[in-house]
Amino acid sequence: MSPSSFSYVLQEVKPLTDYIYLHVLGEPLLHPQCEEILNICDANHMKVQLVTNGTFLKQYRLFKHPSVRKLSISLHSLDENPSIDLEDLYQTVLIYMDELQQDQYLELRFWRANTPSAKAEQFLAKLQNQFAFTDTKRNKSYQIKEHVYVAFADGFTWPDQNKDKVYTKGTCLGGIEQLAILVDGTVVPCCLDADGAIPFGNLFTSSLATILETKEYLDFVLALKENRLSAPLCQTCSYQTRFSK
Repeated sequence: MSPSSFSYVLQEVKPLTDYIYLHVLGEPLLHPQCEEILNICDANHMKVQLVTNGTFLKQYRLFKHPSVRKLSISLHSLDENPSIDLEDLYQTVLIYMDELQQDQYLELRFWRANTPSAKAEQFLAKLQNQFAFTDTKRNKSYQIKEHVYVAFADGFTWPDQNKDKVYTKGTCLGGIEQLAILVDGTVVPCCLDADGAIPFGNLFTSSLATILETKEYLDFVLALKENRLSAPLCQTCSYQTRFSK
């Protein structure tokens, strides 16, 4: 998405929220105009959450942007990215800890799996050797420094509407407390719908207010509130099971 298109989208969502995530699928720091987009967020006083695998952290000083409220670094896939040097990434993370400003947060994410990532386990061991892990009110989340947290989560099956349908009952926050806007302007319920399988409308041809009044959107939300998974994509998604616990 170009900065000009992003700026237009931002004006559409501002009446509804001051908190956005700069990702749907993929690595946000790969965007060639990432800095310009963050500058637009700064100027519009938006609160931004970035989720990154850490590959390009050294190329930026993200916490210089007042809009960046939370930076989450996904560390569960370190083994899948051989270009990342473990020690180099660890030292970069320490630098980011020191650069935190007031009202900014850093989260280090790990998945708990039957076969954990060897590099992720090494990274975690380094943190445990250097910092004390203090329980927080949030499940599986620990504070290791002011505004710095280590969080653990269970993995999930990425939805694919071409797979066998597994779930018919369930609920989710998608469409209710969040929306995703794809690069072409398509509005979908969440970031797991990167291919636009559940389109509610297009932000470049209709206002967000109009889209939120469409039958497609209202029927989708009603189904979730009634504990029904109406969309084929949702019927293959295990992520929604965490909201039924």
